[in-house]
Amino acid sequence: MKKRFMYLLFLIFITSNLFANNRLDIKDVIANSKSITKAGYINAHDVLIDNLINVEYDTTGKYISYDDTYIKILDETGKNDNRILNFRYSKSYGMYDIKLIEIIKPDGHIKTVDVKANMDDQVEPSQASINIYDPNWRKITVQIPDLEIGDILHYYVIYNNKKARIEGEFSDFQFGQYTAPIAHMKCILKAPKSNPLKMFEIIDPVKGHYIKNVEEKNGKIIYTFEVDNAPQIISEPSMPALRRVAMRMLVSTLDDWRYVSRWYYNLTENHMDINWEIIAKSNELVKDKKTEMDTIEAIFYFVSRNIRYMGVTTETDRPGLEPHDVSYTFSTRTGVCRDKAALIVAMLRSVGVDANIVLIMVGPKLDKDVPMTFFNHAIAGAKLENGKDILMDPTDETSSVLFPAYEANMSYLIASSEGDTLKTSPPVSPDINKVEVKTNIDYKDGKFYCISDIDFYGLNNNAYRGYFLRLNKNRIEEFLKRILKEIAGDISLKSYEISPEDLLSSKENLRIKIEYMINDPIIGEDEYKMFNLPELSKTFGVYNWALGNVNLSKRKYPLKTLYTASVNENINLNYINGVKKLNVELMPDILNIDKDGYIFMADYKTIGNRITFSKYAALNKLEYSPCEYDNLKKYLRLVENYNKKYIIIKE
Repeated sequence: MKKRFMYLLFLIFITSNLFANNRLDIKDVIANSKSITKAGYINAHDVLIDNLINVEYDTTGKYISYDDTYIKILDETGKNDNRILNFRYSKSYGMYDIKLIEIIKPDGHIKTVDVKANMDDQVEPSQASINIYDPNWRKITVQIPDLEIGDILHYYVIYNNKKARIEGEFSDFQFGQYTAPIAHMKCILKAPKSNPLKMFEIIDPVKGHYIKNVEEKNGKIIYTFEVDNAPQIISEPSMPALRRVAMRMLVSTLDDWRYVSRWYYNLTENHMDINWEIIAKSNELVKDKKTEMDTIEAIFYFVSRNIRYMGVTTETDRPGLEPHDVSYTFSTRTGVCRDKAALIVAMLRSVGVDANIVLIMVGPKLDKDVPMTFFNHAIAGAKLENGKDILMDPTDETSSVLFPAYEANMSYLIASSEGDTLKTSPPVSPDINKVEVKTNIDYKDGKFYCISDIDFYGLNNNAYRGYFLRLNKNRIEEFLKRILKEIAGDISLKSYEISPEDLLSSKENLRIKIEYMINDPIIGEDEYKMFNLPELSKTFGVYNWALGNVNLSKRKYPLKTLYTASVNENINLNYINGVKKLNVELMPDILNIDKDGYIFMADYKTIGNRITFSKYAALNKLEYSPCEYDNLKKYLRLVENYNKKYIIIKE
């Protein structure tokens, strides 16, 4: 009995020392927090007082992480922001263990949060929006009651990773800068000598706030990244992701991106075996196609529109990355991104097209110098006979393009038996995502009688087509009336026509024909009259919201747009007033801007009793530097003033 008691004491001693090595000294943290005040951090809502992260991985790539964090609450926003802690994870790969959450009051009193009573571990709810259900995708939320301004929030969390994405390999990412100031942070990474890091990089845009060290100790290689007084990142609207602008640590045991490419190729190839039904369908789809692109498009549209995007997770090897067998996807007519991509690749190969699955990171670009496995989406790629690579994303069932504009400027990696390098998806021409408006107006009896044809291309076609598919006839009419009200107050919709009739199956681009009347477009009751032409391109098209918020007078970080886009509009106004001749006293001048990734060209003309107006506007960049942003603001002001000008006629 005595030996058993001594053994238990020994275990307790060992365990307590193990945890102690991964914990901060609470007395030191409280002492350091005294100098952290709202007056000293006027732009901050909370401050990371200290954070100790200990990570140790083994030769299989599995790892365990200990995270000891102290945050001081400075104001009401900081209190609200920290009232709920969120931890997301995949049960297929690991599990969180929340050891401790406590609130340290200004007088030193410590209130322990009952984790079990305030915790909810649920299936990740965001899956529903993308038709996926994987019970292993989890979200832990912990309510933090009684948190007040001046308190210190302390939590200690262990994450135990039970499976590496790539067997025997480890990669990780750690911020050294955030939207809250970091007074101190230390990340210690322990590696086996037989599997050291091949990459240990610090990207440091702020300079001079970190130290980096490598040493051998007790048979391990110890990598240290320590941060002192890292300045707060003040968020700006439509800025690049923090991952692209913050100080950050990147580590990896991977040799290069080619290794990742070969690994994913080998993982997916086991699911590419096709049966006679797939071969027969592929041949049927392409039998009358004359060009290579016709062949590719025929198979792409079959998969994108006939395989429903719905997830059923049965993968056993690498969940979230491993596709189902293509025969299963074909027979069930369901699958998620990797399943649809694998089926397209298999069908294309069966008709002689060189195709492979592609990993893509939908979000911030990955750092090219450090190979990792942080991809979140799978698409398809094909190499044309001329050597050009094309990308295809069949996820959207209503898509009329092979590759959506919103996935431009993102990191992708082609799965290849030889291995490939990390690349960036190219931006598409703004005219791929164009809205084209042609309007004919008869001006008679003081009213505008208008007929407009609106054609939607690319992303516009996808967005508006998908939206109309969800609406009944009455709601579509309400939508069009609301849009028309934005160009004139007293306006009435007479009729509309949407084509093609089958919005889901047809490859024809979306077109809307609208007939409407503006009842009181004229300003002035004497012989001089003023009016504006109704520009529907101001209300239709993703071009109008692509820039997002441009209210900042100056920017520190680039302005990031999600896509390139354009609008092209032509208006003919016919002056019908008996035998009277149209007498134009004044019209806006020509405006022509084509600089810094922004184009705006507009021109008014008179031809007999007709006024014509043409406009072309385009955003052809996905990122505008702070200097380019300054110029962009000037151009937008010029356009705003131009749009305020009237046509003046004399009757």
